[in-house]
Amino acid sequence: MERYATPSYSTSVARPLVAVPNFSEGRSDETIAVLADVLAQHAQVLDVHVDPDHHRSVFTIAGSDVELVEALVNGIACARERIDLSRHEGVHPRVGAADVVPVVAVWPEQLEAAKGTALSLAERVGELGLPVFLYGALAPEVRPATFRRGGLADLQRRIHAGELTPDRGPVRLDPTAGCVLVGARRALYPCRGWYAPGGEPTAINLSPSSPGRIFRFDSASTQM
Repeated sequence: MERYATPSYSTSVARPLVAVPNFSEGRSDETIAVLADVLAQHAQVLDVHVDPDHHRSVFTIAGSDVELVEALVNGIACARERIDLSRHEGVHPRVGAADVVPVVAVWPEQLEAAKGTALSLAERVGELGLPVFLYGALAPEVRPATFRRGGLADLQRRIHAGELTPDRGPVRLDPTAGCVLVGARRALYPCRGWYAPGGEPTAINLSPSSPGRIFRFDSASTQM
């Protein structure tokens, strides 16, 4: 797993927000490149993770609230044009060409700004004619799995039955692009762990909050 250093910003400069849009495309280099170009027109593309088995690409982009909304709206519109879920096959469950789009508060005090940015994005995506469901800090009891269970056909059935209602946009799923799950959350920090059975010491490395630091504990007495 590669480690990316957290950029430092002067306290006199507004700290950027981050978004991590997940697109249901992991096999077409052309489509992935087009998505990257579209996102880069309004925000900074920090990373792209492509997984052909899951048939999914996860972008990490950064910018101001306005820049993120513009980048994401254009990226979602691009995904709608280029990704057809009716022909999609991949390990990862999905309900949208632009499946989940979380806005991330890199610093804890940014969470309210992340929520406001995500709500602005949801409004704009609804105006594109795509159903939007909110999750994460915008709907604390809701997770993406809530909508993915049973796939698109079952999701549309639950909408028709009144079990679920999109928070923005139409009530009918797009036949090829599905819907978009928009959320806000705090940053998730990756960690590496080594487990030694039999009560031997176990080490865990946390980053980026503690790059290079190793914490050791007794695996027989510590709960993870």
